[in-house]
Amino acid sequence: MDDSQLYTALIQNAYKPATAKKYLSWYRMAPSLDLEGIRNWLDHKKSNTSILGGIRKCLQIDEIDNSYLQPLAAEYKRSKELFAVQKPETPDRDYTWDTIHKLLESATEKMNASVFSIKDFKFWLILSLLSRGFVLRTQDYASTALVENDEETTSLPDNYLEISSGKWIIRDYKNDKYNGTRQLLLPKDLVNQMIQYRQKAGITAPWLFPADNGTTKTTADALSKWLRRSPLKAGTQMLRTLYVSNRVDEGMTGNQRVEMADTMDHSVLTQHTVYSKKSKTMGYTGGSSDELASVLTRALEIHGRDTIVALLKAIL
Repeated sequence: MDDSQLYTALIQNAYKPATAKKYLSWYRMAPSLDLEGIRNWLDHKKSNTSILGGIRKCLQIDEIDNSYLQPLAAEYKRSKELFAVQKPETPDRDYTWDTIHKLLESATEKMNASVFSIKDFKFWLILSLLSRGFVLRTQDYASTALVENDEETTSLPDNYLEISSGKWIIRDYKNDKYNGTRQLLLPKDLVNQMIQYRQKAGITAPWLFPADNGTTKTTADALSKWLRRSPLKAGTQMLRTLYVSNRVDEGMTGNQRVEMADTMDHSVLTQHTVYSKKSKTMGYTGGSSDELASVLTRALEIHGRDTIVALLKAIL
């Protein structure tokens, strides 16, 4: 086959275009396709297992026998397993919601210094939002633009924060098809502080969370990676779990549970089965009816009847 035919065949075999191009490139770059030629070529390459796999797939599609390369593939696999670097275990994220407030105290001190970075500002902002109960998904944070007054803005983005009022409109989000427009309200003192710090940091990007250069928009993926590299060392899934579990342990009525679920964009059932896992009083994640009865009995003593009724309605 020529390159065009082989590329098309790889795509038809469910390979992504980038992978197909890579496989084809490796196939054509090999000095020779005999066993020793490929071995000599690949022995000093870090990705020899992947490259050999791509070449074998191209040979197969090109209807050329590749069984003679099987011993080399087995050899590379054994070598990879032998010299694989053991990754350290991920430490148990046993910190509590109190950790968020402690980190916020430290971040605020840094913001009151004469000089701070844009990363310092972003860290202060995420902690401030979390501590005030605005525990949203990464996409919600990253996609929010800043507008001074929505009535005076000719072309409003789907998600925006109105600086003059603190009104936070979210129309493009995970469950927008079912729940329509969400409207939150940031406290005025938080909005004013945010604007003051943005100006001090020299941020010009009209986005709630700018990129680290302060002039462009960040992405949800970049923000997620940044969160995991920050002192939080956790994505929004873990942060949402910590927040809900903490609120549950503090005690909530059924109506408060529904209100929190609406703010965070999930159901009361999801709130209970997914986000309460770190709760000391209602950490039920599935099991026998006796286990559920035990959890509900304990919760009844701590949280009250209306909370249990709301949960049972959601579960049943």
